[in-house]
Amino acid sequence: MKKYLYIISALLLVVGCHKPVPAPEPEPDRVESAKKSFELSYEAQTLELKFDTNAEYSFDISAEWIKPEEGSRSKGMKSYTARFAVEENTTKEERVAYILILAGEAQQIVTVVQGAMPERMTLQLDHTNTKLVSPTWRGKVVTGNISWGDGAEQSYAEGATHSFSGSEHKTLFDMRGATGFKIEQIDNIENIEIGVEL
Repeated sequence: MKKYLYIISALLLVVGCHKPVPAPEPEPDRVESAKKSFELSYEAQTLELKFDTNAEYSFDISAEWIKPEEGSRSKGMKSYTARFAVEENTTKEERVAYILILAGEAQQIVTVVQGAMPERMTLQLDHTNTKLVSPTWRGKVVTGNISWGDGAEQSYAEGATHSFSGSEHKTLFDMRGATGFKIEQIDNIENIEIGVEL
């Protein structure tokens, strides 16, 4: 009997000396974006912001010309892609906005710089061509639209070509960021009108 009492006493002593395991401390909130800044052209576009966080998140955007769209997230609630609609900058000044990612107690600021709208140059060609090739435009970033004059329109692309029916046409090139142009073939061009908006 004494033997059993010694065993029970020893077990109670072991159990009584056992310290409880402390609960793990919660992981601090973290957020990290893949890019800290973006440089965008003046055109309207979609900005994709990739970031990692371990907390529920929201955004605080400093400008009205950037609006959040629906993004995607991983199942583990770690990696995210947020999309923002960026409006066209119709001013002659570069503009800056900030997207603040708020994730629990953590935050990350992302800078968005959008370029100014470049100068506008228009070129109207009055011609009788049955086929016309777009002039070659010079400039750092050249964008624009072509109204061929027969109801067809398209965005500018280098080497754009159009075929016509009929005899007389007025083709208008409405360009942004162009500093000059070169017309490779001037046959059947009867009049050239150039406009520059600074």
